[in-house]
Amino acid sequence: MQDAGAAGNQALSFNLLARGRAAEGAAALEFFKRSERQAREGLALDPEMPYLYINLGASLMEQHRLGGAAAGAVEEATQRYTKAVELTENRRDPEGLEMSASALSNLCDQLIQTGDLARAVEVCTETTKRFPQKAEAFYNLVRVAPRHLRVLPSRPADEGRCSLEPAA
Repeated sequence: MQDAGAAGNQALSFNLLARGRAAEGAAALEFFKRSERQAREGLALDPEMPYLYINLGASLMEQHRLGGAAAGAVEEATQRYTKAVELTENRRDPEGLEMSASALSNLCDQLIQTGDLARAVEVCTETTKRFPQKAEAFYNLVRVAPRHLRVLPSRPADEGRCSLEPAA
C-alpha cells in the first residue's frame, strides 16, 4: 500500500513541475529543484511509486533544459523514466496504463532531446503501438523518425483527421 506521505510528495512534486513550466528563468529553475527534492523524498518513503520516478525524471530534464542541472542529471533521468516503465509495464488498470503511457512518452522525449535517436525510435514506436490514442506519442515519433511513417488518408468517420502508422 502506498504511504500517504509518498503520495503527498508525488502531488507536490507534480504541482511544482507545473509551476516551473509556467515560470521563467531562475524562478522556473527553483521550482524544478524543489520538485526534484519532493520526488526524492517520496521515493525514500515508497520506491514503488511510478509517478515519483516520472516526476523526478521530468524535474531533472527541465533543470537540464535551463542549464542548471547537476552533472549526470540526464543519465539519471533516463534511469528514472526506465524504472517507471518497468514498474508499470504489466499494469492494465486505467491508472497503471496512464502511468505507463506517461513514462514511455517522457522517456521517448528525453532520448530525442539527448540525441539517442536509435533508442528513441524504439521507445517512441513502442509507445505508439501500446497507446495509439496518445497524440504526443505520434508527435514524438514523427520528430525522430519521419521516414519510418506514412500518412493514412482520413475516413469520413475520422472527421477529416489523418492517422500515422509505421511504413512497411
